[in-house]
Amino acid sequence: MIEITRRIALLASFCMFTLHVLAHEATFQNNNNEGLDDKLAKLIKQHELTGDLTSNVNIPSVNDPEVKLGKLLFFSKALSGNKDVACASCHHPYLGGGDGLALPVGTLAKEADTIGPGRETVTGKFYVPRNSPHHFQCMD
Repeated sequence: MIEITRRIALLASFCMFTLHVLAHEATFQNNNNEGLDDKLAKLIKQHELTGDLTSNVNIPSVNDPEVKLGKLLFFSKALSGNKDVACASCHHPYLGGGDGLALPVGTLAKEADTIGPGRETVTGKFYVPRNSPHHFQCMD
């Protein structure tokens, strides 16, 4: 009889402990979920975020001399070692700033002016072991 009483007491203690842990966890989750929205609202207000990405940013005109120079350099093959590839060869604006290939061709292309999925190397090998990510919205 004492053995059964001990088992019942142990089971009751375990159940009470489990209920206590579950109640504490539920309270913790509710407090965190409610507090998360408040914390986010506070950060938004603190940093004066409006959702307007152009606020407090001086965006130059497309006719600005620096913008024109940047465009010339981006599309120029004169900057590459073999003078056969430009930044735009792998990061073309028409292709979302990438090239649509699993691995970029880069230099030694069969047709130097071909961009994107039709671009192939003269040797059939890839020399850049990574894809070409876009470079847009990379402002500090």
